[in-house]
Amino acid sequence: MSERKPASIRQLDALVDRLASGVSAQRAKQLRMVAGMFGRAMDREVFPSSTSTRVARLFTTPVLQQFWALAVAGELRHRPEDVGKPLPLATQRTVRSCLVILAEAAVPGREVWLPTLGGVEPKPVVSPREQLLLYRKLADMAERGPWERDGTALSADDRARLLAMVGVVLDSGARSRELEQMRLDDLVDGGSAIRVVRRPQNATHLPLRVGVWALREGTQVAVRRWLGVRERLVADVEGAKTALWVSLRARGMRRDGVERSWPAGVPLGTYGIQSAYARGITALNWVMAGEFGWSPLPGRLEQLGRAVRAGLGEEPPRRVDRPRRLPGRPRVPLSAERVARAQELLEDPAVTVDEVAAAIGVSLETLYAQVPGVRDRPRSRGRG
Repeated sequence: MSERKPASIRQLDALVDRLASGVSAQRAKQLRMVAGMFGRAMDREVFPSSTSTRVARLFTTPVLQQFWALAVAGELRHRPEDVGKPLPLATQRTVRSCLVILAEAAVPGREVWLPTLGGVEPKPVVSPREQLLLYRKLADMAERGPWERDGTALSADDRARLLAMVGVVLDSGARSRELEQMRLDDLVDGGSAIRVVRRPQNATHLPLRVGVWALREGTQVAVRRWLGVRERLVADVEGAKTALWVSLRARGMRRDGVERSWPAGVPLGTYGIQSAYARGITALNWVMAGEFGWSPLPGRLEQLGRAVRAGLGEEPPRRVDRPRRLPGRPRVPLSAERVARAQELLEDPAVTVDEVAAAIGVSLETLYAQVPGVRDRPRSRGRG
């Protein structure tokens, strides 16, 4: 029956198949559920006719709003006997989370409309007092040896990256997308402050806001530790080595009978940063359980950042008059050989942007800026 589906739905199904290898089995099932909901919405012919041709058109504001209204009302349920039963709140959250993942892959770099779940606006989960206690522990934790408790352990490298990341978020309220875009030269004033490019959420008409946030002493210690680890990790990586947050281990993937591999030290994407935080914080909370003054940190990076932003407000302690060069503007021209290699890889529709960047040893910033055709391709959801 797949041949009868509109092209945009076939493309969405193929996108989910690619994403499935990088997420849990449960999340893959949820993504397929949402793709099925889009298909049933197309069958109702409620979307503009142009929506049927390209998957990107499923993620325009009018289409997403119409989709969400039908989904919440229960009109896109799979079983006929359940059609018309409104979706419970938990399922709405799941659908919204899947929309975030699908949009990032289908229209990378584009801000899309996302629903706000009425009456359930998340509340800060880390109080100011808990933040102060954590600040005091950061330096001490950065000095400690590998953590282990009842078989759960964090390696020294995992610990260094996690504590630096947590410290930066606690001091700046940075979101995962903002962490992804951080470069070494965003550490300013000798590493005592960090520059953050603040990207308004669901408000593409608003300008980017660039500010510098002071890093407290505990964060500075943690960041210095991480920079030492990072220098070792990127030693054998070719091309630009500017990303602040990089992967810890080499990894590989077999797709369509072809083995692909990435070395340690590759820049982390948004999903890689979220996964690294969630994995590390789960182990950290278990290892630190019972220690005086320790309160478990939230399992999702956005929960931590939201609590911090609520206390910091919108304005940083001081603004930057001249922002650094933003993504999309090249720093160092790519050689003709690298551009040709990237275009050769892009001829394979199964190859994603992250895979191309890793294969030619450049950052995503450089790839997007200097290789034609990249922006139309999905990002893989790499893990740290």
